[in-house]
Amino acid sequence: MTKNKPYKFACLILCHGRPYNTPTYDTLRKFGYTGEIYIICDDEDKTLDDYKQIYGEEWVKVFSKSDYVDLIDTMDITKDKKCAVYARNACFDIAESIGLDYFCELDDDYTTIPYRWIEGVTLFRSRGANLDEVFKAHIEFLQTNDNIYSVAFAQPGDFIGGDTSALNTQKYIRKAMNSWICDVHRRFIFHGTMNDDVNTYCWYGQRGKLFFTFNFIMIDQPETQTVKGGMTDMYLGNGTYMKSFYTVMKCPSFVKIKIMGDHFHRIHHGIVYNNGMPKIISDKYRKE
Repeated sequence: MTKNKPYKFACLILCHGRPYNTPTYDTLRKFGYTGEIYIICDDEDKTLDDYKQIYGEEWVKVFSKSDYVDLIDTMDITKDKKCAVYARNACFDIAESIGLDYFCELDDDYTTIPYRWIEGVTLFRSRGANLDEVFKAHIEFLQTNDNIYSVAFAQPGDFIGGDTSALNTQKYIRKAMNSWICDVHRRFIFHGTMNDDVNTYCWYGQRGKLFFTFNFIMIDQPETQTVKGGMTDMYLGNGTYMKSFYTVMKCPSFVKIKIMGDHFHRIHHGIVYNNGMPKIISDKYRKE
């Protein structure tokens, strides 16, 4: 699709089991998004009727996890389908079925989506935003190169270090997590019962496909395992210990296990980006 050509875009919120606690919807409106919002649910959700009643049946799109069993490598033998990987993959089909050209898939628990910027050595955040323009800018960036598969909003952890953080010094990093702005026709597949987002950008990133997170806007959400519903039960049962190993299995050449935290330590994945993400080499190094 050429730049500046009219296109259809919508936000898709992945939901399960907490119809009365879906702050992302109101947060999108509060931070300036005026476009269409669809609620994505699976047909095993016992609260499905509540979602339809709250948001309207037209805006609740239902998929069946069983349709995606053969498409997805869950990377385990648990047969536990209480995870987001099915919904993430279903979003491409749902977006295409409702005539979208681009879409942003989001989790259901975002509380703010502020701008972030540095003045001197101080990191600031806004109380509002113009998400219509933000999404437009991200889509225009997608249109510049067919090898860009997704762009994402930053997360709070990306700004650890303030003015010395990787996002501030580099302006972008080669990853996409939690929020995914995508081209319907540039499909990729999420894998893994857990850590599916990290599995995906690592797996495709090492093959030269581009995934980016930019530093000018961020999503805020509650700490993992603090909100009932969604994937909280899985995290409580297994913690980040199991979660982190999925990406090690997927990309063992540049992903490892490390200890995370200052006082309260936990297992987490560590990614050596320079070993995993191909770089563009100047023509001056080309052999004659």
